[in-house]
Amino acid sequence: MVTVTINQLPVDSFSYFQWFLLGLNELESAGKLKLKYDVTLLDRFALLWNNSKWISGVLRRVIYKINKVPRYNLIGEVEYNGRRRSFTIDCKDSPFIFAEKLLKDCDAYFKLQCPKSIDKEGFEIMPSVRIPYMDVEFGENEGDNAIYSRKVSTEVYRLRDKIYPGMIGPRRLAWGCRFKAMKKQYLKYVESQSVSKEKKLMAYFGSTDAVKPGNKETNLDLDWEPDMISLLKQYNSCHPNEKRAKAVSLINELGNQYDGRLIHELINGKEVVHHENIVPLKDFCDFIAQFNYNLNISGYRMSIPNRFIESFISGTAIITDKLRVKWYKPFGSEVFETVELGYLPNEDVDWERFKDDIKNLPAVDKDEVLKAYNENWSPTAFARYVVNTTIGIEVL
Repeated sequence: MVTVTINQLPVDSFSYFQWFLLGLNELESAGKLKLKYDVTLLDRFALLWNNSKWISGVLRRVIYKINKVPRYNLIGEVEYNGRRRSFTIDCKDSPFIFAEKLLKDCDAYFKLQCPKSIDKEGFEIMPSVRIPYMDVEFGENEGDNAIYSRKVSTEVYRLRDKIYPGMIGPRRLAWGCRFKAMKKQYLKYVESQSVSKEKKLMAYFGSTDAVKPGNKETNLDLDWEPDMISLLKQYNSCHPNEKRAKAVSLINELGNQYDGRLIHELINGKEVVHHENIVPLKDFCDFIAQFNYNLNISGYRMSIPNRFIESFISGTAIITDKLRVKWYKPFGSEVFETVELGYLPNEDVDWERFKDDIKNLPAVDKDEVLKAYNENWSPTAFARYVVNTTIGIEVL
């Protein structure tokens, strides 16, 4: 019997790990493994013994004050037939930031926002612009790296064979990590698969307001987007949020089979909130399920957002700008890549090609999207992958 023990379950970022934990719980229910938690009593009470938004919220604040720094890594181990190996799952949204000490100590390091390739030159944030890999902790830097307030890490490249890509689940399954609570919301999402697809393309974005540069010129923390913009302004970069308004406008010109929505829009320098465009989280997968495609414009350091899995579970494909991160298996017909957007300067965007792509999207087969979801991206598929990769043999 395979035994999986969770040694650290971060209350600061627990929702990132619910997809994996749901998969482990499903496998335990099927008699495939034994799941244990070796976490503190406070962590256990905050996440495993209740599903109250308020109780969990208060406890998370208490735990944060005790720890003093946020935690971004789930830590665990897999034991099988006398063999024991450790793993960590890193949920940091920046693809270029790693927990160096954990990377050194574990046998397998899963990065939910994993670069397509880990090159010595660093992570490519936009064409020909590289950011060195960094430690999640802050540290003193020397020489050419003095601009960065986080310690530049050479260990990430050296230990790259330990690093494996993961995947991002939906925004939140529950207010904690109790199996029944997570499963209840998961089944609600699965119900969206019965919705008929009557429309072609949607877009749903929170804001078009570009992040402004920070007020620092040196000692930048590139995990903080204002500092990222401070660094990229010398390359005439344009924030991805600014491209959202144009993309939504182009979509809405195409007729009633298309639906582009913005929640916070900057109009003549003032923020306008379009309350009528808001879809409640509990209904979001049902909304997505009406469409053949959902538009993604990479932002937040080029990370893949939750809309990918929220679309796949609904049988909806993704059209996205060029991706710079990857999941643990290559995407198939469920993802169509269009032009480079991201932080590219506006004048360098091939908007004509983009317009042509959204008007002439390839036909998508809902059954094929759902097949790819069930085989590759479901909670149990992801949990199997983490366990098998960690232990080094296929045990599930």
